[in-house]
Amino acid sequence: MPQSNVSHIPIVRNPSSRLKECDFDSLPFGGVFSDHMVISNYNNGVWDSAIVPYEPLRLAPSVCALHYGQSIFEGLKCFSVEGKNEKKLFRPLENIKRMNRSAERLCMPTFPEDEFLELLKALINLDREWVPPKNKGSLYIRPLMFGTDEKLGVTPSRTYKFLIITSPSGEYYSKPVRLKVEREYTRASPGGTGYTKVSGNYGASLYAVERAKKEGFDQVIWTDVTAHDFVEEVGTMNIMFVINNILITPFPSDTILRGITRESIIHVVKDWGIRVEERKISVQEIITAVKEKKLQDAFGVGTAAVVTPIEAIADDGVVYEFPPVAERTLSSRIFKYMKALTSGEIGDEDGEQVPGCQLNMDEKVEIALALEELGVDIIEAGFPVSSPGDFKAVSEVSKVVKRSRICALSRVVEKDIDAAADALRFAELKRIHTGIATSDIHIKHKLHSTREEVLDRAVKGVAHARKYVDDVEFYAEDAGRTDDHYLVNVLEAVIKAGATVLNIPDTTGYRLPREYGEKIKFIVENVKGIENVIISSHCHNDLGLATANSMEAIISGARQVEGTINGIGERAGNTALEEVIMIIKTHPYLNFYTSIDSKRICQTSQLISARMRMHIQRNKAIVGANAFSHSSGIHQDGVLKYRENYEVINPEEVGAKSSSIELTARSGRAALNFRLTNIGFQITREELNEIYKHFLEMADEKRNIYDEDLHVLIEKCNLKSQQMPAK
Repeated sequence: MPQSNVSHIPIVRNPSSRLKECDFDSLPFGGVFSDHMVISNYNNGVWDSAIVPYEPLRLAPSVCALHYGQSIFEGLKCFSVEGKNEKKLFRPLENIKRMNRSAERLCMPTFPEDEFLELLKALINLDREWVPPKNKGSLYIRPLMFGTDEKLGVTPSRTYKFLIITSPSGEYYSKPVRLKVEREYTRASPGGTGYTKVSGNYGASLYAVERAKKEGFDQVIWTDVTAHDFVEEVGTMNIMFVINNILITPFPSDTILRGITRESIIHVVKDWGIRVEERKISVQEIITAVKEKKLQDAFGVGTAAVVTPIEAIADDGVVYEFPPVAERTLSSRIFKYMKALTSGEIGDEDGEQVPGCQLNMDEKVEIALALEELGVDIIEAGFPVSSPGDFKAVSEVSKVVKRSRICALSRVVEKDIDAAADALRFAELKRIHTGIATSDIHIKHKLHSTREEVLDRAVKGVAHARKYVDDVEFYAEDAGRTDDHYLVNVLEAVIKAGATVLNIPDTTGYRLPREYGEKIKFIVENVKGIENVIISSHCHNDLGLATANSMEAIISGARQVEGTINGIGERAGNTALEEVIMIIKTHPYLNFYTSIDSKRICQTSQLISARMRMHIQRNKAIVGANAFSHSSGIHQDGVLKYRENYEVINPEEVGAKSSSIELTARSGRAALNFRLTNIGFQITREELNEIYKHFLEMADEKRNIYDEDLHVLIEKCNLKSQQMPAK
């Protein structure tokens, strides 16, 4: 996998913005460009990226992409979210995945997904004023990559340029379209690049489209290359028909692009209870449906156009008028849904927000309620004295959460504690969490105090908090580096003052699990009155030890674990609660118990990821996209025979989708047969052996094999096996 250097993105700001020249009330599509762009150069396996002013490129006439078409691109959008200082990207991760598939097809390097998101968000933040207001368009985003070797030989380039440019844009199609069925020219052929966004695909389509426009049509319907009988795409969009209340769309193949908008629509339409068929559909079937008045709707879908109604088609000189657009229900419903989804009116787990503001109040309450449903015992809702926003957050969460205890953070300062108590006044179950640093390094260099003064302040703070609530948690900040005997003195004193929970933070994530466990054990064995309180662990992940330290704390006597979903938090983050939960559940011999409803883990994780604008690492334990994915042939065969061969957690236990079998050159026959069965094919052993030979040839050329590739393999082998009917 190519490397990328974006840990500190160089940014060169444009000294003279052209924003004032942009009229958001009359935007063309793709004709105006914002102030900045991403530019990344690839050489010797490394991408080197920067954000610079939008400007012309200097290219030598011999650059190979100009001669041999080693060029790919993508298209996605960014929207303004009404009422928020926030911009929303529509499923950018799916775009970079698809772009990387295109790159593989053209022998180009892939671009790291996380780095793409980081660069894209930085670019949007820089040019956020270029994102049109809601209902006035979107910021169209064009990533592109091309080979830059200066040579005339027909071989893959060794150097590449990756760019992201943006354009505030209006609607791609402003009205329903009339189409000509193209039976002479073709957009793509089997074994070609039709399933990718290769620049040459679109150049080859221009002649037929221009010819159709001269005849009075807006676009063409592309048909298959063999007989020109079956519909493939419409212009630059996927196409969908509704016949007898069934949504029909051509299944993706190596001649049809798997559109991101297409996939989104299929998913939601199925959720609405509408039957979907992905299959071949002939021009004649459409014409017959029109004649018999069985065709109810037809539309194109894509990133640029979203949903575009088809008004009529023409074939062999005959025009077939479709039902009036105003009378159609499904395309109108889909259009409204997609607008709401992309504009942030409804949630989108696969979308990405661009940082620009913190969680709003509704989002904070939403997360708190989700944590309550998850079964979290204590929810620390904020630090009330720090800001009016935090005060209100604690107050609002206190009003709606009834089963979880609401905790407010404070220092051992009376005004902090007073504010915490005031914010908690609506809570049915409440706790004040107060404390002070106890390590010598903090006492000297942060507090400029002494051990004696710190102990006195700790006692007074806890006593003051007990005037308001019966449940007071005391934190000894930087306990991990605090002298054990002094820590014992402080803890004994705050217990006498009324503390009910003792938080022992490893604030810098410095301690090894054994060392942190020994500290907890020392407290258990030496603090008088320890049997009357709960010991809590609070670990940071600076050295990647947060989960291990938390588990060692539990084993050594802690009865409360503090952490976050997805491990989000200061610096490198905090203990990932989902990891601790599943360690406890998968090791029953430890005799520990948690009331968490683990089947809600993934749902809660995705919600928090979306609301916090923090992408979940794909190989993140428990909740990452690859957590239950298998690509090694040996592992695939083993997990298909018996899941526990390679999985210690059943995906269903955390609310994840079932185990994923990824097809690569390392996959065996069992995995191939499993995936073929999943998409509806029943094949014999002999047929499997035949397909597997061609599969290995394809897998040597492509890093991953997708469902559309399997359809191609079936057709290539000319097998008699039939696709099973959808259930």
